[in-house]
Amino acid sequence: MGSSTDVALSGTSLPAPNVQEMVRNNPLHVPQRYFRNVVDMPKDGDTSHGRSSEMVNHEVAREVMERMKDSAAKFFKLPLEEKNKISMPLDEMQGYGHSSVVSEDQMLEWSDRLTLAVHPSKYRNPKVWPPTPFK
Repeated sequence: MGSSTDVALSGTSLPAPNVQEMVRNNPLHVPQRYFRNVVDMPKDGDTSHGRSSEMVNHEVAREVMERMKDSAAKFFKLPLEEKNKISMPLDEMQGYGHSSVVSEDQMLEWSDRLTLAVHPSKYRNPKVWPPTPFK
């Protein structure tokens, strides 16, 4: 039986549209499956949606965090063809794209993601890591 971490790093997901490309093709159109009800939106200060964990740096040095942010920004500026080279396989929750899409009418977040496991190292999947660093 696997641990909860095992479950969190694998799964099956349907493909989802690329948000950056949708914006590039028609910046004024947002498909219905991305709309949220105001009632469903987190309130200011609400940390029940994982927001508090996003504010923690996990004791990573500030300069390392800045380099990671810079690298991520450079990755997302790449052409779609380059980003898709490490697209998230349907049975994996690491790589570029969306994870946990289970139905065609599921509400989606207005984002594209690059998800890479780093610790513990046994969960790293080099097949979905960018082939070269972004300098």
